[in-house]
Amino acid sequence: MRPGRVGAKMKPTANPKMRLLLATFSFPPNKDGVAEASAACAQALRAHGWAVDVATAGPASLAPCAEGQGITLHHFDIAGTGHVRHPFQGQLALYRQFLLSGCWDIIFFEGYSWPLTLAVPLFDQISARKVVVSHGYGALVWTPVPRFPFGLGALTFSVIQSLKMLHWIRKVDRWVFLSPRADLCSFYDHWLGQKIHHPGIRVIPNGLNPNQRGTGSRFREACGIPADVLVFLCVGYFSRGKNQRLALEAYRDAAVPNSRLVFIAPESNEWMDKCRDVARHVPWSAAHRGVIWLTGQSRESTLDAFAGCDIYLSASTGETQPITLLEAMREAKPWIAMKAGCIPELPGGRCVASRRAMVRTIQRLASDRRLCAELGQSGREAVASKYSAKNFEKAYGELVMSLVNQRS
Repeated sequence: MRPGRVGAKMKPTANPKMRLLLATFSFPPNKDGVAEASAACAQALRAHGWAVDVATAGPASLAPCAEGQGITLHHFDIAGTGHVRHPFQGQLALYRQFLLSGCWDIIFFEGYSWPLTLAVPLFDQISARKVVVSHGYGALVWTPVPRFPFGLGALTFSVIQSLKMLHWIRKVDRWVFLSPRADLCSFYDHWLGQKIHHPGIRVIPNGLNPNQRGTGSRFREACGIPADVLVFLCVGYFSRGKNQRLALEAYRDAAVPNSRLVFIAPESNEWMDKCRDVARHVPWSAAHRGVIWLTGQSRESTLDAFAGCDIYLSASTGETQPITLLEAMREAKPWIAMKAGCIPELPGGRCVASRRAMVRTIQRLASDRRLCAELGQSGREAVASKYSAKNFEKAYGELVMSLVNQRS
């Protein structure tokens, strides 16, 4: 999602000369959820007539460049997770100096990675208002791994970081969450914010332009999929947390006649190779038409895939409010997803808690076109109302103006 394509332009509000900074570890042309959300936020702010700078990761050779009218990108060659085994490395000093030398009225930090972590020690020296936009924070979620220390090191690091948060989070003027949900899993930060009675908590769901849709027939023609074949779609990076292997195995076990499963990922990696090995070495029912693996697709092609599929699958266990589900809802496609984050709040699909439940739900939706149509319509209506770019832009405009009025 490139800046400038999020939604309809809005009339500039007061203070059109304000300058805003959006600091994010991922931004287009990256194709992950944070990049999509960051681009949407930048354009929402720009839609009000404010100048927007974006600080993000990128090669040191990239000079600051304009990315659409009023949005300027600043790249910093920074990598790492902040963990003792993977510390932040690269242009750390340059980024800190950039923050101190800027003249922004408000700084938005997307997520809890290096843009925020490196800025925290400088908060007292930065006069700009500060907004943290959460994309979920599973500080107490343990993801077991087969090697020692079995994921406990990452869990310990996460817990320590959450405790450190208590020392600086009150210096943040607004804390934005995707959902009212506050729990000890995906929304631990929201739970913490409520416990300390943080005065700046706001809830702003992701938003999409309801009219930015694809062409389903073009997708099917490109993939050689006949119109009568039932298509299941799964989009995202291949990883342990995204759990595409479960979706693959559930689809295989469901044995839906005359169907295809399509995976779309930004690039091929080790996890995709493992899934391909599973698909290659396990017995398949003769009823299946097989699996299609796509990488490096354009934004237009991915939108066409959403328009051309029949049912969307998500087996991810680490989601908060996945934009891919919203994109399926926009196309009036029913979805099946593992319970994670605030997915249970989304209309238009079915949440499941196990592989067996996913198999049963796949079979149910595959055999009930009327139910699919009803779910798809409810999802489409939700995107047009609650999860629309118009609401998203309005909410961020109100947030900015509340900070302006508070300062004045």
